[in-house]
Amino acid sequence: MNQHLLDFLIQVTSTVIGGSLLTIFFFLAKEKLFRLPQLSGLWTLDSTTALSSYKPYVQMKLTYVLLLAQQGNTIDGTGEKVKEVSLAGEKNYTGKQRTQITIRGYINKRYLSKDRVVFHIQEDGQLRKSSSVYSFSFTNKDFMIGTFISTVAASEGTAQCTRGNNQYFSPGKL
Repeated sequence: MNQHLLDFLIQVTSTVIGGSLLTIFFFLAKEKLFRLPQLSGLWTLDSTTALSSYKPYVQMKLTYVLLLAQQGNTIDGTGEKVKEVSLAGEKNYTGKQRTQITIRGYINKRYLSKDRVVFHIQEDGQLRKSSSVYSFSFTNKDFMIGTFISTVAASEGTAQCTRGNNQYFSPGKL
């Protein structure tokens, strides 16, 4: 009977030690090898409309400056539309001309492919409020590329985000 108890204790002890080591391994792998991308900071969002129910918006390029704050896989932020290029010409927005946007999003961590970043952007436009959803593939720490759909004239197209200072947001230019 004592041999059975000893065998049982050895099995329980080895299972607990093995489980603990496996837990530590997966924790370290998640925290060190498979970290979430860090998105807090200044970004530039460029989008190009490919399809729209309003023909003048097709091939329109918009540029926004974004300020993002990340907590875990959740992203919040604000931004401003700073540039518009369309068939009608190019407009650079400054000061009160800039429309404000709010951003809510999240990071979809993928272990076997590129991480995905999704933004829901609400814009307080000159004529009305609108919403857009952007879906990005996280390419590297400073660049994301993807697509968008928008309630603005049933638009959709391509987009990219680039991290860092830009011509629209730098000390002394506000």
